[in-house]
Amino acid sequence: MKSIFTKFAEQIFAYPNIYCIYYLLRSRIQYIKWLTNGKKFPVPHIVKQIHIKNTACAFNLHTFVETGTYRGDMVYAMRNKFKKIYSIELDNTLHKKARARFMKYNHIHMLSGDSGKILGNIVKKLDKPALFWLDGHYSGGITAQGEKKSPVFEELYHIFNVPDFGHVILIDDASCFIGKNDFPKISDLKNIILSYRPELNFSVNDDIIIIYSKQKKKCRSLL
Repeated sequence: MKSIFTKFAEQIFAYPNIYCIYYLLRSRIQYIKWLTNGKKFPVPHIVKQIHIKNTACAFNLHTFVETGTYRGDMVYAMRNKFKKIYSIELDNTLHKKARARFMKYNHIHMLSGDSGKILGNIVKKLDKPALFWLDGHYSGGITAQGEKKSPVFEELYHIFNVPDFGHVILIDDASCFIGKNDFPKISDLKNIILSYRPELNFSVNDDIIIIYSKQKKKCRSLL
């Protein structure tokens, strides 16, 4: 059952300026509640934004690749942080709305399709390290579902099937990776990733799976 906030957000999404104000206010309220409640689950979206921005700073990353655009809130939060942004959305309606939202930004590229299949098209274009935000899994509601509820293995295959540029990978909703509904267990995911690249560091923080090479780190971060 949709909450009153979700219904309201859906109604005003057609009005970008109003929606942005609503989203910013709600994000800050959620963040304050999260802090006062002892940082308990669920982790608010704004905390994940902070992780992405800190990671970009720590590794000097200027390209952002997202799977699962949804309403484009993460892209909006990162619009001034990265020189180039790619985002893939499976649902055609959500894609069209997000594309219209970011039409004036020349450095933002919105793509339609199954990230498990077309992410490789973006990866092949990259010649510098990028930050990947893998959030293309099915999360209920109006989020789309492809052949699998979680295409994370297919997404990782595309990323690891090219020369190692030192990409950093963040996977959202770590709590979903329990070995059910196409979501592997975190331990199995770790083993497969390390079989591709044994030198990678694998950790989980604030419901985010974090994958990076320590040798590629450029400066200190807040992670």
